[in-house]
Amino acid sequence: MQIETKKVFYKFIDFFAIFAYCIQYAILKPILLFPIGVDMKKNLGFLLTIAIGLVLWFLPIPQGVTPEAWHVLAVMVATIAGFIFIPLPIGYVAIFGITAAILFKVLPLKVALAGFSNSLLWLIVMAFMFSRAFLKTGLGERLSLKILSLIGDSTLKVAYGLTISGSILAAGIPSGTARAGGVIYPIVRSMCKALDSEPDKNPDRAGRFLIQSYFQSEAFISYLFMTAMAGNVLVMQYAKDLANLEMTWGGWALAALLPGLASIALVPLATYYVVPPTLKKTPEAKREAQRMLDALGPISAKEIILCAIFILSIALWMLGDYTGIGSTLVAFIAVCAMLYFQILTWDDVLGEKGAWDTLIWMGVLVCMAGALTEKGFMVWLGNGLGSIFVGAEWWIVALAIAVFFNYTQYAFASSTAHMVALYGACLTVMLGAGCPPLLSILMLAFIANTPACLTQYTCGFAPIYFNAGYFTNSEWWKIGFVMSWLHLSIVLVFGTIWWKVIGLW
Repeated sequence: MQIETKKVFYKFIDFFAIFAYCIQYAILKPILLFPIGVDMKKNLGFLLTIAIGLVLWFLPIPQGVTPEAWHVLAVMVATIAGFIFIPLPIGYVAIFGITAAILFKVLPLKVALAGFSNSLLWLIVMAFMFSRAFLKTGLGERLSLKILSLIGDSTLKVAYGLTISGSILAAGIPSGTARAGGVIYPIVRSMCKALDSEPDKNPDRAGRFLIQSYFQSEAFISYLFMTAMAGNVLVMQYAKDLANLEMTWGGWALAALLPGLASIALVPLATYYVVPPTLKKTPEAKREAQRMLDALGPISAKEIILCAIFILSIALWMLGDYTGIGSTLVAFIAVCAMLYFQILTWDDVLGEKGAWDTLIWMGVLVCMAGALTEKGFMVWLGNGLGSIFVGAEWWIVALAIAVFFNYTQYAFASSTAHMVALYGACLTVMLGAGCPPLLSILMLAFIANTPACLTQYTCGFAPIYFNAGYFTNSEWWKIGFVMSWLHLSIVLVFGTIWWKVIGLW
């Protein structure tokens, strides 16, 4: 019986490996690259998404999987495929996915809507309001420019200044696209212009290095705080469902402390040698940062109040275990304060489309992921994958899964889709092999973010930096692959040691 189950499982995996390859190279790339209208791409995307869902729905159900679990899987895989194939916001696709789940009685209405009550999801929604306040008041830009005006007298120091700025902003801006694209990218391009290093003029002087350095930094900045990236909530939900473990905002920040500091120190330096700039000293950068800072004018009262709210919020998040005030409640209090002091208006809250879009698609995914776990599919998948490692030491399994999880990102055009598709299965395998629970949860949670460095399509901010025009496609991929090993090594070495020191395993 056990041998037969393994055979079915291996056939299941083989089918999806071949299917994914065909989708990626025979279908996905031609559709994305072929010069047809958006409406045509949308229609083709819908057809492909529906076809994937139907094929999976009517495939023979593997032994050990209930029909209910299999049908949830079919709807969820189709929804994730829609994120990739349909050129529309993923919230749009998620609504179709949850509607299909209810319509075809895969999930009852009450269960389907339960994901929207997740407290961590509302923490991210409130964090988006912080992001809106940073952008509206200009505090995020002012902070970054101030750091650059103080230390930006060499190309390497400029890179460190940008990385430090992004790291600080990560506590309150839960979107790599908003942080890297909305705040940091305009500053990077201003620095490149000031240093006379444009894509078509002296690109090696400083531009190539600065573009690549911050892009690589953002890959680890997204795991520095639970609120640094919306997808972090998804992996924490898996941790709760599969291991019955929860982590506070402060606990996450403490766990990220050493690997985060190591990344801040090593990633810009490594990029400096992988993409060496010909210009070493950059007094122009300090002057340009100061000029831009002066153009902002004196700091406003609202910026001062926002800064105080932000610092107090971080303090309360860190002290949550002692105060008894949960992370989500702290975020709500902060938003109330911003509304009271008119840093934000109610129209600002209503207009923060990113927050409400995230609420929709993450609520849908949290619901579906929870249903898969509840109906036993994740246990079945984990047992099937785990059978590959029977008899292996847990640390060998952990290493193999870490590498597998990191580089399967190549097959996904979304960090979120990658997390949703594989995090739960990989965590189940590691737990089944005897890996310490918190070690497994954090290792995979951090690695879920770092593959953003690989290509120009793996995350929302990647196209922004790639389209600056400093690199060819092959150069971008080569640099991403080389740097990915540094990111992975930092998590595996510094993370593992640090989590042992602070008693997490």
